[in-house]
This record gives sequence, C-alpha cells and structure tokens, in this order.
Amino acid sequence: MDERKRSRGKKQLRGRNLWIFRLLLLLSAAGILLFGSLFLKEYREYRAADQEYASLREHIEVGTESGETEESTEKAESGESERPELKIDYAALQKVNPDFSAVLYFPALDLRYPIAAGKDNEDYMHRSFEGKSNAAGSIFLDAAASKDYSDLNTFVFGHNMKNGSMFGKLKLLLKDPELASSNPYLYLCRPDGIRKYRIFSYFVTDVEDAVYQDVTEADYESYVERSLKRSAAPEQAETGIDFTEKPKLLTLSTCSGPGSAGKRLLVQAALVEQWQEGDAQ
Repeated sequence: MDERKRSRGKKQLRGRNLWIFRLLLLLSAAGILLFGSLFLKEYREYRAADQEYASLREHIEVGTESGETEESTEKAESGESERPELKIDYAALQKVNPDFSAVLYFPALDLRYPIAAGKDNEDYMHRSFEGKSNAAGSIFLDAAASKDYSDLNTFVFGHNMKNGSMFGKLKLLLKDPELASSNPYLYLCRPDGIRKYRIFSYFVTDVEDAVYQDVTEADYESYVERSLKRSAAPEQAETGIDFTEKPKLLTLSTCSGPGSAGKRLLVQAALVEQWQEGDAQ
C-alpha cells in the first residue's frame, strides 16, 4: 500500500513539474513575442522617422566643403567670419508644417533639422515634423520661448535617439571633446537671416536644475559663470566671447540616455555673429 502511495505521489509530482515547465515555457514564449513586437515597432518607427527627415533634408542643402582657399584664409586672418553655404527652402518647410520655426545646423555633428514650435512642450514630443505619431518626435522650440529667439536664453529640445538621430549625436561631445573644439559653431537659420553661435559649455544635469529657469539681465553673468564651471570641456571657456555684452544664448537639451532617468545633457552656445537675408556671402 505504501509503495502504491509513493508511486502515486511521484506521478503527481512529475505532473506538477510538467505543468510548471509548460507554464514557464508559455510565459517565455509570450515574453519573446512581446519583446519581438516591441522591437519591431521601434524599428518601424526609427525607419519611418529616418525616411521622413531624409526627405526634409532635401530642403536643407549644405554646400560642399571646398577646403582652405585664399579667400577663406584672408577672412580668417582678418577675423572676418564666413557665412555657411546653405540653401534652405523655407517655403517648402513652412508648407510641410505651419509650425516651422527655424533650421538648426550643427556642422561638427552633421546635424540639420527643422525646428517646430508647438503650443506646449508635449506637442512635438512624440510627433514628427510632418505631424505623424512617432517616438522620435521632432526638434522643437521651448513653448515658453519667444518665437523670434530674442530671449536671453532659448531652449531647443530633442530626443536622444539610439541610432544617433535627432539629438542622439550630442553625447558624442562628451566622448570626444575635439569635436567641439575643432568646430565649435552651430547655426540657427530663419527666413530673415542666419545666426551663428559658439559653444561655451556642455554638461549633464538634473531635469529640475535651475539652469532651466529664465535668465534675466540681473542674473545673466552669474548664470553663464555657473555654466562655464560645470562644463565637461573647460577649454571651451577660452572662447573669446564677450559675455559682458550679454549675447543671446541658445541651449540644446536632450535626455542623457538609458539608465539616466531624470538626467539631461545640455549644450550651450552664445550668439557671436548674424547675417541678415540678402547680405553678401
């Protein structure tokens, strides 16, 4: 009798183990399917965003680099700056999206995107420039900023995408400081002209940091001083920018990356020159 009980107990145990094994197998399969579907969704969104912004780049053409010429050498020696060779179809971009605000061009990172200006900072968080739902979102102007970029400090936001799109390349500045030191300029292009900014600081901070507060005439110098001290590249402080003149600032902001919840990477630049539409190139 005891032998039969033991045999029956073993069969029940085997049955339970088999049931647990099948359940775990089922859960594993469900997990794989879920992961696969999420990966496929992410891949499709990345691809859709890449295709969209590749088509938009056709409206933002950059002249081919001709290397150092006698004219460029003379301008460099005289302190005169060359206007970037850009051909931008502002009308076409405005037609694609009436919220079009400007074009951001960052040569060192081969970054050129149209900037959208939404009604709030959620508007383009997960909406592409063409208005399509996409995790990549858009490069967008801070909703609280003046639309003509006339504030003492203007924020422009974008996602830190894994494939390097949007503001995904900004993190390269942390890995290779030579990128910013060799070509520290970025450009804000609008129908009325082009503004040239020089990078003076970039660093990782918290999303609640005071750096996101409005800058006033009274606290401008202390604000800049704090940013210079926090920079991941102290050598950028030797920029020759005269901050006593309170040049307008442009701050690019993106999330710091996976595993850095609540962290933000900022790249800050100061206006050093501007060309009005119609100025000779």
